[in-house]
Amino acid sequence: MRALALIAALLPALFLNLAVWYWPNRPMPLVHPSPDTQLAGLSFAPFHAGFSPLDHTYPNTQQIDADLRSLKGRVGSVRTYTSLEGMAAVPTLAHKYGIDVIQSAWLGVKPATNEAEVKALIELANRYPGTIKRVIVGNEVLLRADLTPEQLTAYIRQVKRAVHQPVSYADVWEFWLRHPEIGKEVDFITIHLLPYWEDFPIPVDHAQEHILAIYRKVQAAFPGKPVFIGEVGWPSAGRTREGAVPGRVESAQFLNDFLNLAAEQHLDYNYVETYDQFWKTAQEGTVGGTWGLFEADGTPKFTFSGPVQESPDWWMGALGSSAAAAALAAWLYLRRPRLGDRQLAGAAVLGVALAGMVAAAALHGFHFTYYPVDKAIALLMCLWQGALAALLFSDLLRRCESNVAAHPGPARDARDVWADFKRYAALYLPLGRGTVSADKLAKFAEGRWVWAGEWLLFAAAPLAFYQTFMLLVNGRYRDFPINDFLVPAFGFVLARAIGVLVRRDSGGLLGRFSFGQAFRPVDGRAGTKFGEAPVERVVAIGLLLSSGLLVMLERPVNHEADYWAVTAAVISLPYLLAWISGLARSSRLTPARPGKSATD
Repeated sequence: MRALALIAALLPALFLNLAVWYWPNRPMPLVHPSPDTQLAGLSFAPFHAGFSPLDHTYPNTQQIDADLRSLKGRVGSVRTYTSLEGMAAVPTLAHKYGIDVIQSAWLGVKPATNEAEVKALIELANRYPGTIKRVIVGNEVLLRADLTPEQLTAYIRQVKRAVHQPVSYADVWEFWLRHPEIGKEVDFITIHLLPYWEDFPIPVDHAQEHILAIYRKVQAAFPGKPVFIGEVGWPSAGRTREGAVPGRVESAQFLNDFLNLAAEQHLDYNYVETYDQFWKTAQEGTVGGTWGLFEADGTPKFTFSGPVQESPDWWMGALGSSAAAAALAAWLYLRRPRLGDRQLAGAAVLGVALAGMVAAAALHGFHFTYYPVDKAIALLMCLWQGALAALLFSDLLRRCESNVAAHPGPARDARDVWADFKRYAALYLPLGRGTVSADKLAKFAEGRWVWAGEWLLFAAAPLAFYQTFMLLVNGRYRDFPINDFLVPAFGFVLARAIGVLVRRDSGGLLGRFSFGQAFRPVDGRAGTKFGEAPVERVVAIGLLLSSGLLVMLERPVNHEADYWAVTAAVISLPYLLAWISGLARSSRLTPARPGKSATD
């Protein structure tokens, strides 16, 4: 019967786990697939894994040649952003594969580097006039405030005097309207149109009408000058900005919608970009590194015709979590004979849920990290959630085996918990009298296990508050850390649920947090020591308020912000409930002043 009960619970749980992984990653057909299979232009920065301009590690000629070969027949031209850093090899290699080049000079705050860039640009433009069709002097220099308009104008004039190709400068469309004097210096206007990055982000469903409206607006501002869309695209991963949702499906939809628009309106454009550039995550977070049509290793993210999967690697998380849950269920069956049928089935279902959460955190955390520090942080967060999942599971298992639910009784007072803690703490120090018995050693091990879990769970609130605070003060390039707090949020919900069902607290992790014993005021007084919850209360209230403010700033259309607010509320709730319970208890125990009732 135990085996049948285990199978009856485990199979539906594993099937549900599979469905939860599959459903958001199921193949999605494209609504308006484009008939075009070749892009007019594509931004080309071949910084694959192991290369980064921030680390001064640049792609070699062999890699650039292989990348351009893979683009043959897929793109009419490529746009570079620098004429140094190995990009001087692009024109001659692109010529081999019939690809034109829009060559650029990267301008910044260092005059010596700017002069070297301009010199290299002029030399390449004159050496490869048949391949380099246009040149661009500077990229978003005014946006970054690296140069003044006068300094930029001087570089543009220097290049125009020395080359025969049309010359331009590239920047976000607003800066062309702010500095119309630059338009008089160039042969064509190069604007960047990225609806996701607008000050008021544009959802992907309305992106094309926004692009066309801005294009016409710039055309009207510079009559007689050709307008070239130097950057247009959509990220495939990262944080949601109001209604602008990054995603692989959204990226494919945007690409096909834009190609249809470009064909209808005869737009001159360059799409951004060829490959994911994960080195950009240091500056722009996850979203900065996921604008490529290809993965960093050169694998296409999707076909032009579809269908598209949001995460083709979803099966790894589903398989890993299912295998871990099945192994755990087998261990329960073989090593925990005291568990009854229902307890065994419930523990198996809990194991599936916890394994799925840890797998989701691991898959998300390691897929979008590039730098060792980021990978280390992702590893620590996964270890934290894994350890917390193990402690939650172990605590519930211990409670099931002792049949706590079958023996109802009063909840333990905080003084009992403190007395237990002192007994456990005495085992750490040479303060105990007599020999250390096996019973003491068992209590010592159990005490360390329980208190470690309680502190791991307690850490969720300040960590979540820090994450929310950073999203408020500097959230443009920060992800919503929902995956990092799946296990703690689930643990708090589980603790409250168990607390309702179990009337006698055994002092375990779930029991303490479900009734807030560690944070209830001793003797009903609202004091100031740990155990009387001032720090936890402040963090919990701050977390709830800041999460609510974050949703207001992002607007409710940002479902990631909504999900994070719910997660923050779940994490904060036990501390707030414990504090409210303490206040209520304190008001009941406070004696009335002479001449007044206790309720005055």
